[in-house]
Amino acid sequence: MRHQYQSANSCPARYVGLAKAEVMAERIRQINPECRVTVVDDFVTPDNVAQYMSVGYSYVIDAIDSVRPKAALIAYCRRNKIPLVTTGGAGGQIDPTQIQVTDLAKTIQDPLAAKLRERLKSDFGRSEKQ
Repeated sequence: MRHQYQSANSCPARYVGLAKAEVMAERIRQINPECRVTVVDDFVTPDNVAQYMSVGYSYVIDAIDSVRPKAALIAYCRRNKIPLVTTGGAGGQIDPTQIQVTDLAKTIQDPLAAKLRERLKSDFGRSEKQ
């Protein structure tokens, strides 16, 4: 509960209750108004990832919270050489200054990232470094 309270208090009130994909899109447009952002606020699955990605994106920002669809999206982007920024788990984290940008292979103390590495290796026969 403490984490949820802190998160809500560090977020501008106009964003509370909005989908994180929409908030991220707005933030990107604030940073660069010329950036064209397509929001996919839906459940991406291994079965529909190709359908969503067939549009031909230049970059992908992933904020999926579930391992299986997250791994499918990452694998699709790698196969098709689409640059990707992905997020790890934030559950239980209370200090946003500790967020680090690193390769998936170098993440520590992130159960979502650990499960994701395992899934990529088992389902797609490769590690995140390949």
